[in-house]
Amino acid sequence: MNMQDSHEDETRLLAFLQDEWRRYSPAQLRRGVWVSSHEAIVCELGSERADPMAQPLQRAWWVDWDSIQPRPPQSFKVFCDYLTVGRAQEPHPIGWSSFAPFPQAPFYFVDNFRGPLDGDGWRVRVSAGGVEVLEKLWVS
Repeated sequence: MNMQDSHEDETRLLAFLQDEWRRYSPAQLRRGVWVSSHEAIVCELGSERADPMAQPLQRAWWVDWDSIQPRPPQSFKVFCDYLTVGRAQEPHPIGWSSFAPFPQAPFYFVDNFRGPLDGDGWRVRVSAGGVEVLEKLWVS
């Protein structure tokens, strides 16, 4: 996948995730949610070991109802560190989504976290027509 394709996929994924947050958690989106992009997942499609957050962070965005704004990746890391200091089971006033490509383009793994026991992960395909959810890989 070349750099142009990667940027176009990223743009489509961000718009798709903003729409998903609008539909399923509008209150969180009005406050804002984090979205992070990670390096490619090293395991094969369908592997239960797939985890975007386990891959090195590349980029981060702050997404709200009206905009998608790039943010320094370090800002997203600070948010993640805040959650890991004894707060993982508390309600999440701020949700987040993460995505990473599988080695087989144009497939991506997407995670969404709305709260400690409210989230899901999908395998999606990105094309010029948009983002298609192919399968739900996990749900909480």
